[in-house]
Amino acid sequence: MLKKIRIFLSVIIVFMSGYGLWSGTSGDLLSFTLAGLAVLMVILGVEEQRETTKRRASLYYAVSVFCLFTSIAGFIQ
Repeated sequence: MLKKIRIFLSVIIVFMSGYGLWSGTSGDLLSFTLAGLAVLMVILGVEEQRETTKRRASLYYAVSVFCLFTSIAGFIQ
């Protein structure tokens, strides 16, 4: 289940990034892309925590918090 969500989010994030680069409005989509990336990092952290390494999972969680903070800062501006 998490693998399907991970693949779906990855495709959405890649399409959003590509559209932003192609249309020249990457600044408008950056906050949404970072929010999606934060959700993707949480899912990757959960998968890593279930499978093997706790250290890598905590790294994914830390990157997720940073992406979420950056995304919120982008929404405020």
